Amino acid sequence: MSRELQRQILMKFVKDNWQPTFGPVAFPNAPFQTPRNSRWAEVFIVTFDTTRSSLGASSFLKRSTCSLQFNLYCPQGVGSAENVTASDFLESLFEEARFSLADGDSIQFGTPTSFDVTGVDERREGTNSNWHRSVVDCPFVRSAVVSK
Repeated sequence: MSRELQRQILMKFVKDNWQPTFGPVAFPNAPFQTPRNSRWAEVFIVTFDTTRSSLGASSFLKRSTCSLQFNLYCPQGVGSAENVTASDFLESLFEEARFSLADGDSIQFGTPTSFDVTGVDERREGTNSNWHRSVVDCPFVRSAVVSK
């Protein structure tokens, strides 16, 4: 499976399951206007490591350790409860989720975690100290059997 196909599958899943009350989502390589004073989120995929294990003379297992990460923003003064609600939803949605593809490749999620990073840094243009930011990290492994 190509990384582009992986991105398309996961971003479609996010779009199909996203709750409008969490605000608009900034997707990779797509136009986005940061709201001035309402909730919003951004999502992206990070690949950490890829390993190969032989399956004999003709093939090997390729495993990539990745993460689907969400930055959740709400205006300061609104309270972090809004981000906690969205974090809980995302953790439940991706807990042990599995995507099996027709070509035999798979994506297997583990246990997501979330944490508050308000005031730590400014991640996106237009985000300053007026935003409360939480991160939801949804780790997954992409596995593929590849012919040598």
